[in-house]
Amino acid sequence: MRRYSKNLLIIYIMSKSNYLGEQRTVFSLKDENLDYIKHYFGLMIYIIIFVIGIPYLLIKNKYWDILSAYFPNLDLIATIIGYHGGPVNSYIWTHLYNPSDSTITGYVTSNLINYLALLGVIFVIIHYTMVSNNMFKPAARALIMLIVTYFIPSNFIIYFMNKFGKYLNRFFLSKSLQHYLLVLLLGFLIAVLFISLEAVLISNFVPIIAKIMKKIYKILI
Repeated sequence: MRRYSKNLLIIYIMSKSNYLGEQRTVFSLKDENLDYIKHYFGLMIYIIIFVIGIPYLLIKNKYWDILSAYFPNLDLIATIIGYHGGPVNSYIWTHLYNPSDSTITGYVTSNLINYLALLGVIFVIIHYTMVSNNMFKPAARALIMLIVTYFIPSNFIIYFMNKFGKYLNRFFLSKSLQHYLLVLLLGFLIAVLFISLEAVLISNFVPIIAKIMKKIYKILI
């Protein structure tokens, strides 16, 4: 009996090991039941409005400070509008930017948005380097931005949006436009809080971090 149990344990461990090995790459992801037309239609709307349209207006009107706060947070915008897959159960943004997405298309789209957000961070570094003629302060600013509004917020925003959505189910149908817009409002308010926190940290800690980075640079170089 003990030998039989031991064999079962070995088989379980081996199967588990094999499972984990297969799950470590994106090649295990599948696009089962994915509506490509809806997905790419939603992606095009997102790119036209949020990646091209709004930045174009900000650049045209020379709102550089707003642009530097906006562009690195394209991932937050994608996280928020992706609630319930989009308005009125359209599901056009189901796989736009989902931390738990299990499709290869969602993986590619999420990484595209991450790439665009990182380009926004690079833009901020270049912009403030040119304005301040100092490379350490922009680098310190980017360091704070990456932690506060790039790596941390998405899962928190999704969590509270889902909680609020369940509460609203008492008053509105979950597929209604009112429900979607109210939850979106909460999502954007939370995003603004994170961005405001980022601004406070930048204001108070950038000079300190910049000095530390400058000292490390001198030691290394």
